[in-house]
Amino acid sequence: PAGQAIWVWGNETEVYLAADRPTATRFSYLYPLVTPGYTTPTTIDGALAQLLTDPPALIIDAGSVRPGWPGFQELLIPRPLVSDGRDLDLLDPLREFVRENYVQGETVDGWVIYLPRASAQWEPAG
Repeated sequence: PAGQAIWVWGNETEVYLAADRPTATRFSYLYPLVTPGYTTPTTIDGALAQLLTDPPALIIDAGSVRPGWPGFQELLIPRPLVSDGRDLDLLDPLREFVRENYVQGETVDGWVIYLPRASAQWEPAG
């Protein structure tokens, strides 16, 4: 629905603009959540609280160009990590939120789309 937030796992902020949707957390990209010296468990808990309060309409795993290919920290599909030093991984509470509340849907342009368990019948436009 128009105006409902989405959550992009990775650092592809242009997706929010292209979809004309707000981000589901205060982080429009995830670099801050994997940066040593910045992120703490409290930071992750804050992002999780936002997701629990207002779950996103869908989650887009834009952490690599194809499922399993090298890229950003994995969401649910394993992939080799390509890091520029931002490799702190305190993300398990966020992964668990996705695992418990979403199902894997279509892969669109190499990115896996996760849908709320209640509306797993979604199909991409076009």
